[in-house]
Amino acid sequence: MKFILILVTLLMIGCATSYQKKGISGGYSDAQIDENSYRVTFVGNGYSSKDQVENMLLYRSAELTNEKGYDWFSVNERESNEQSHAKYGKLGLDSTAIIKMYKGVKPESAFRSYSAKSVIEHLGKSINR
Repeated sequence: MKFILILVTLLMIGCATSYQKKGISGGYSDAQIDENSYRVTFVGNGYSSKDQVENMLLYRSAELTNEKGYDWFSVNERESNEQSHAKYGKLGLDSTAIIKMYKGVKPESAFRSYSAKSVIEHLGKSINR
């Protein structure tokens, strides 16, 4: 019985949304708001944990910041929603952030701000592609 529980747990972890552009099973999307601001969203399926979704959102924000030639970003707004069904339970979780990107060294006093390089370096190992 214990073996079956472990096997089911491993299969469920393997079914969580992987890091990818948004498709039928979830993923990330982003939309430009102005020159250096974006709305970034990550949608996880019913097998994705809140931590996985939040980490992938943060990772995508860092990756986008790097792609656009910036060094660090601040998270200005944040929203998370869980979709569920009375009969089927948790269907998915999405998280959205409005980020503003900057060049140069991130000031120590910058609130809810992250170095893109540091986030990519630290979270990159845990991102399931």
